[in-house]
Amino acid sequence: MFEAEKWSGDMNQKYFNLDETLVKLINRSKLKKKKRFGTSQLDKWKYELIALRERGATLEQLQDYLQQKGIRVVLSTISRWLNHHGTICK
Repeated sequence: MFEAEKWSGDMNQKYFNLDETLVKLINRSKLKKKKRFGTSQLDKWKYELIALRERGATLEQLQDYLQQKGIRVVLSTISRWLNHHGTICK
């Protein structure tokens, strides 16, 4: 165990349990790393989006295409989705 369990920040002495705090921090990190989202709304339009992008459509044009389909999405989401699905965005 770490020797400095006592810590005096100001005039009051506060006790600090290093092991307990470390376990809490590790558990919080695990929660942050869990996958939080299900399937993307863009997955429904996967083949159309990839085909349009390969033919030269810009991210703005893809965003407009999705808005016509009733999907509101920002450009960075489209870019990340395309990068994840093997199409490089420039």
